[in-house]
Amino acid sequence: GKNIHGYDRASAREGIAALLYQTHSSIPYDENIIRRNCRLVAEALNFTVTDQDIRDKQPAFAIGQRPDFLSQDKPNIALVIGASWPSKIYPKEHYAALCEKLDTRFIILWGNEAEHKDASWIEAHTENAYLAPKLSLSELTAFIAHTDLTIGSDTGPTHLAWALNRPSITLFGPTTPRMIFETAINLAIESKSIVDINHIDKNDFSIRDIDPAKIAAAARELL
Repeated sequence: GKNIHGYDRASAREGIAALLYQTHSSIPYDENIIRRNCRLVAEALNFTVTDQDIRDKQPAFAIGQRPDFLSQDKPNIALVIGASWPSKIYPKEHYAALCEKLDTRFIILWGNEAEHKDASWIEAHTENAYLAPKLSLSELTAFIAHTDLTIGSDTGPTHLAWALNRPSITLFGPTTPRMIFETAINLAIESKSIVDINHIDKNDFSIRDIDPAKIAAAARELL
């Protein structure tokens, strides 16, 4: 297209990309990612998006039928145990400890054989956890939409809960809550690591230091 809008040189992750845009937005790279993207589109099309607009959003995806493997008697918590980097992954031993702290039904999501192996280990070490079946994207969306809470790392299925206006707890080690838009029902729990978002350290495994008891306390509040 002839009218291409994007970040200016100081705002873009790769500054040279600004040469490809006819018009620009100046938005600090360390700004919250949701605010940053909404503002980029709003400035391109000449309207505004406020924080209240973001909080009042409609669910971003169609909500399918409630899965029949959800509990009818206890709260259902989705566990998102995988992530794109090993340092974003919360240890399976900690997830098992978390499951023991709440009288709920934990349903463990998995997307590959390594995650399936870890999910099976968690299921074998607690009475409260169960493996989810292999899900398509639409089935995953329906599942998250009907759970009472989603807990997981800074990764897609965890963010899906926010997109569907469902409660979530996102765990952060090498990244920061800049990656989500926190609300009364969408919480972040961080490690004590000091993160430079301009130079992410993928060898920062500090997520392992988050106490399962802290997550359980936040989950009780949300439930």
